[in-house]
Amino acid sequence: MLLLFNITNNKMKNGPEAVDNAIDLGIELDGTKIPQIKLDLYKKIQELESKRERSKASDCMRTRIVRSAHYYYSLEELNQELEKAGWERITEKEKKYFYEK
Repeated sequence: MLLLFNITNNKMKNGPEAVDNAIDLGIELDGTKIPQIKLDLYKKIQELESKRERSKASDCMRTRIVRSAHYYYSLEELNQELEKAGWERITEKEKKYFYEK
């Protein structure tokens, strides 16, 4: 219950931990209830995802970076950062999905 208080009253809405905590409690970040049917589907998919075999942590890192960084970096800036870190530049598919909406 203390976590609910922190999320809703102290405006702790930043970062992935806040989202994970809210989901665990079944509430939105504004304190309203998340419908059970949405929680059930989310948990079902997360269970499936937890069983999916991964081959490289660094590939998962790149995916997470691309998914988030497009909010903060231009396409060229992100490509430069990825190359500097030793990863491939943004693919055409990623470019269309994240930058050409």
